[in-house]
Amino acid sequence: MSRKVISSVAALSIGLFSTAAMSAVLSERSVINIIQFDFENPEYVENSSNSTFSHQYGSTADVQGYGDASTGKVGTRVIGSEGSFSQSIVSIFDTLTFNTGTTGPVEVSFNLSYDGSLSSSSEFEHPRSESTVRIFDITGITNWLETDGLLNTTSAVDASELLTFERLSFDLNDVPHNGSVYEFDSSVMGTFLADSAREYGIQITSSSYAKANSSADFLGTSTFEFTNLNGATFESGSGAFLTQQVTTVPVPAAVWLLATGLIGFVGARKSVKASA
Repeated sequence: MSRKVISSVAALSIGLFSTAAMSAVLSERSVINIIQFDFENPEYVENSSNSTFSHQYGSTADVQGYGDASTGKVGTRVIGSEGSFSQSIVSIFDTLTFNTGTTGPVEVSFNLSYDGSLSSSSEFEHPRSESTVRIFDITGITNWLETDGLLNTTSAVDASELLTFERLSFDLNDVPHNGSVYEFDSSVMGTFLADSAREYGIQITSSSYAKANSSADFLGTSTFEFTNLNGATFESGSGAFLTQQVTTVPVPAAVWLLATGLIGFVGARKSVKASA
């Protein structure tokens, strides 16, 4: 099976069938929500207050999803379907407070990366996947999450103020639907003002959709990270958010030159001793 790389990002909208159902406020401030369903089996919906949560849907289709707040990763996969289509949606929700010192609000930068693959052997089937990050101002809100809609979708309460919204979405457009696997890899950056006097809510979501003769494999590949805190520090409601992200500290060129010089010096001394 051939593999092809696609770098373009296509617009995508994956609906969650919102209804006028009554909302229920969640007491948890940091949760991972998983929604998985098709039209042949009962849907699966669950919230977990653990920092890591995963689930594989109980059908013959390969429908999986997981979130890990400690690494900032969330991913979904759908291969095949028992019904007209299957979908997996995973969201990480957490709360954040920032300490900016005495400088007042500072601009915080972040990056959202997403990579995976799509495939279809039918021109009538269009698998797709997307990842999003939303950051809200939730200052003064005791319970900032609620569940509503046909699938008991977890979301921020209406009183939350959306500060930033970034999305990466992928679809198969203008390519042969012959079973080839098309790979996607992209990222998006965003910013918002962080204030020590405010509290923030963050939602990171991965969603994949596919029919019987197609696949969307983006399992564990969506990663959120702060790229510049401008001297600020942060704490999360879970106490786990981004704690396991590995940060590589670049070594200054002067240090590399010094190390190279020392290695050369030691090598020269060994050479002199060997010839003595």
